[in-house]
Amino acid sequence: NYQNEELTITKEAYITAGQFSQVDISFNEGWNMVGLPLEVENPNYQILFPEAVENTLYNFNMGYNLAEDLEAGIGYWVRLYNSGVTQLEGYVMSEIEIELNEGWNLISGISEVTSIANFIDPEEIIIPNTAYTFENGYINTDVFNPGNGYWIRAYEAGEISLISGTSAKTAPREFSLKDIANSLNINGTDLYFGIELSDRERLSYSLPPKPPTGAFDVRFKGNTRVAGGISEIEVMSPDECLTISYNIILDVGQHLNWVITSENGKEYTLEGTGEITVPKEETFTLERKMIFVPNNYALHQNYPNPFNPI
Repeated sequence: NYQNEELTITKEAYITAGQFSQVDISFNEGWNMVGLPLEVENPNYQILFPEAVENTLYNFNMGYNLAEDLEAGIGYWVRLYNSGVTQLEGYVMSEIEIELNEGWNLISGISEVTSIANFIDPEEIIIPNTAYTFENGYINTDVFNPGNGYWIRAYEAGEISLISGTSAKTAPREFSLKDIANSLNINGTDLYFGIELSDRERLSYSLPPKPPTGAFDVRFKGNTRVAGGISEIEVMSPDECLTISYNIILDVGQHLNWVITSENGKEYTLEGTGEITVPKEETFTLERKMIFVPNNYALHQNYPNPFNPI
């Protein structure tokens, strides 16, 4: 009430003004990273995601923290019983300011698709190439979709802004190392090895904190996608086997090969381009190993004949 007169703004009026909207959020069975793309009446996660497993909504602030309600600008992990689509209704968020901590932050965007190149980052605190979404493993992205959660890493604490309709200041850089370094693709996740990077360059290939138990994740020890020499590969997987594709393009040296060794000592030699399927282990070792090649081969007469004792 305002001066004894009731002021009513109807849902229809907001729709006409383009301020009320619907957003469909697709999700997979298991763990998903989500966010709140609209101003809604009830932000409780079990209202927004009826398929959610109870007590599985987590935000991140120097560690995972259990939550009940979603807040704008914050990203969350949530576990769903089944895959599907949830439809949210609410008022459009055309801009938002987000406080970032130094290091990794789990955030979400506004009510429309936004390119990370459009973020307003006056202090340039965002580390390039560190925006990740999650689809059965972490995937690099430069686009924030409404309703999804995203990891992003900052050099230092500060504030960024997302505003609808802003234009990118610069074209995105290319960070792929596929034609520069040796590569592994493990169940869809790319890892690179055989090259050396500066400490600052390595930040752009760092990986977010590991997902909750039950999700898939693969990385080099040290939370990175890039390794130089001998390295340990850490694996989280609900599956019993891993499919590893490899592409070796750098000369490793005479009589040397890259070799993956499992925890039980099984060795897999990587040469050229190929694909192998291996039993799941929590860790594998990747290293260069000497391969001894005979100078010549000879076949001698069998003696004694093992099939005729006479």
